[in-house]
Amino acid sequence: MKKEHSLILKAVLQNKSEKEIREIDKILDSNLDWIEIAGIALNHRLGGYIYKGLNTSQQKKMPKEVVKALELLVRAQKEQFEENLEEICKVNDALEEAKIKFAVLKGAFFGCEMYEKGTRRSNDIDLLVYEDDLGKLDTCLRAMGYIQSNMSNGEMVEATKKEKIIQRMNYHDLVPYVKKTKMGILELDINFLFDGNKNLIDKNVYEMGTMVYKGRYRITGLNPYTNLAFLCCHFYREATDTIWTEGKRDVTLYKIVDMMNFIRFYREQINYDIMIEVLKKLNIEKKAYFTFKIMTEFYEYEFLSEMLSRLDEYKSGDDEMKAIHDTKNKTTIYRDETFFEKTFARG
Repeated sequence: MKKEHSLILKAVLQNKSEKEIREIDKILDSNLDWIEIAGIALNHRLGGYIYKGLNTSQQKKMPKEVVKALELLVRAQKEQFEENLEEICKVNDALEEAKIKFAVLKGAFFGCEMYEKGTRRSNDIDLLVYEDDLGKLDTCLRAMGYIQSNMSNGEMVEATKKEKIIQRMNYHDLVPYVKKTKMGILELDINFLFDGNKNLIDKNVYEMGTMVYKGRYRITGLNPYTNLAFLCCHFYREATDTIWTEGKRDVTLYKIVDMMNFIRFYREQINYDIMIEVLKKLNIEKKAYFTFKIMTEFYEYEFLSEMLSRLDEYKSGDDEMKAIHDTKNKTTIYRDETFFEKTFARG
């Protein structure tokens, strides 16, 4: 692995060990291509992770202009998150009061629970909402000033009935709910399927329970087991369908980093036996195996190897690991390079 890639993958991690810190120091003391590092950081939305992930003495080993640019980026991301946070809390409280089954997902969850302000850029707020409660959700959000809009040509116009149907059929979510704020347009992305329409497990997920997190901020989320299971489903979906792979959304590195940091953050709370039991109950063993296997292209970590060992009977063959469903042409195509190679490929 190139030392530039190694530095990025180590710098973005949370809760580093002393060994990892020493490894970063050693890399920083060598000659590095900072143009490549900065380009990857920006292209993969990792600038804040790197800046926040390096200590003061390590930052002093970076080119000053790179540090200044990252400082500005982190400041802007912090301001954006603070405004989003205010809305996350308002929406969270309103949905709880309306007795809607829901959970805060992905970037909004990570920002509230795992990361310091400014670490991560989040373009929207993702929620998982029980399908039977979508009517109540619509009433609740419209009372808060939201409408459903695809923002065509940058205009905040209510989506047509046809647009709403196509969104549900093709993407298994809703046309975003949007609202004007001081920072611009805030978008709520509503997921109503935990997995796909061929594996309707949402009732099971809610029976396993959501939980109220009372760390830095009070939010309702999935428990650590179903949260990680959702991340596996989400990663698998975007990695195996041309709807997402054509725009290289499958190999945007921050997604791998978020999952790795989630595992490290909740490692002491996740029991292997219970995790396997949850994956089996939700019928997503193969998707979890796929996700953990791809993660090992980037990271060596005991949790990943242990999960792969326990999921060995569900492992995918080489063709399955490379297969991508071509939605437009209704056929299957295959990757000609690994995830790691495509992630760090130029262009």
